[in-house]
Amino acid sequence: MDHIKIAYDVLDPGMLREMHGLLAYNEGEIVGKLPAYNFHPKNEPARNLPERMIRTLIGHEHHVEYWFRNTLDETLFHVDANELRAKQEQRRFGEEDMARPKEFPMNTHVLYISIDPEMEGGELVILPYSTYIKGRPILDNKYTPLEGTQAIHIKPKENMLVYWDKAVYHGTNKATKGRYRVSMMFSEWAFQPDTYDKHHHWMSSDAKDGEWIWT
Repeated sequence: MDHIKIAYDVLDPGMLREMHGLLAYNEGEIVGKLPAYNFHPKNEPARNLPERMIRTLIGHEHHVEYWFRNTLDETLFHVDANELRAKQEQRRFGEEDMARPKEFPMNTHVLYISIDPEMEGGELVILPYSTYIKGRPILDNKYTPLEGTQAIHIKPKENMLVYWDKAVYHGTNKATKGRYRVSMMFSEWAFQPDTYDKHHHWMSSDAKDGEWIWT
């Protein structure tokens, strides 16, 4: 299963402290403005701490999309793709444009920035041999694995990185105990999707529901 890898103690203590500071670390809560979706072209210098951290880990060979999450809820099975385009299509047309070819990154990295040590549940679940099914939407809330489908359950730990390089379905279990589960995801892209023409893209914590803010 070479397409899935796990690494521990990825960030040095100083950078991990900086990441906690960026997240306005207060018992694991994300406070203020953080990028929901952002894109760093390979030929531009890093503009902020997350980009410096990413480039320290993986270098500058490819473009990078990155985003943050702090949730204890279940995440439905999905594949990583150009989700931003799918959301734009849904807002504009009421549904995804299924005739348009789907765009996929080269890989996915999940870096756990801060995990409540008392958390129970909240595992990352990867279906290692279940790749994207052509014809299904990217924002897919109806995908259900077949009975007997192989699954890997990974318990998050602070400063742990999980990596895969295929468009495999994955999700998270609901945490039954705990206050926070802060993760940063980033994916390498061989090209820059046109949804990121304005790549400095942020969702503000005080934005109105569904509002996107470009800066």
